[in-house]
Amino acid sequence: MSAAQQARSGEVTARGRFVATFPYYGGLTRERLARHVRWPFLELAEAEGVELLPGDPTVRIDRTGAGDFVVVSQAAVSRRPVAEVRRRAAEMAYEHEQAHPLLAKWISKHLQEVAS
Repeated sequence: MSAAQQARSGEVTARGRFVATFPYYGGLTRERLARHVRWPFLELAEAEGVELLPGDPTVRIDRTGAGDFVVVSQAAVSRRPVAEVRRRAAEMAYEHEQAHPLLAKWISKHLQEVAS
């Protein structure tokens, strides 16, 4: 169901960016890397109840003190109620900060830049 169909049906949705991180082992061009993470990214979005909006995801290699990571993000709409989306986002942010504090800081900064 598209975002417009959901709005007409009376469901409340959350709109924003869906972000996922993957380990980076090196040796891939940005184009090959984008193809490599495409299916896992789509599967994660589906598992979280997120509908990715048309367009290509943004793929970035982030080198942090905790290691190298691939950060993938794309504009999205959640099919879950807004309160549930916010609760789940807070849980995921906490888990992410515990595992990768430097990367979590970069993601937060990047999302604030994108939002403004």
